[in-house]
Amino acid sequence: KTNDDYYDYIDSIVDSNNLIAIDVKLKDLEHNMDITRIINPTENDYKRIEKYKECYKRLERKKSELC
Repeated sequence: KTNDDYYDYIDSIVDSNNLIAIDVKLKDLEHNMDITRIINPTENDYKRIEKYKECYKRLERKKSELC
């Protein structure tokens, strides 16, 4: 998947207004952003984590709007 596809996927979760889906994705991203689970992280790993952080913030903003 391209970055655009991933952002579209995140947007679809945000646009769903579904708190359960948002919470599940937030937990998934928390796990994925844990760099300690990667033995020898590469530059691509760090870039991916930055993408995840951006998506996490989008989901958090939406969650705060809904709660």
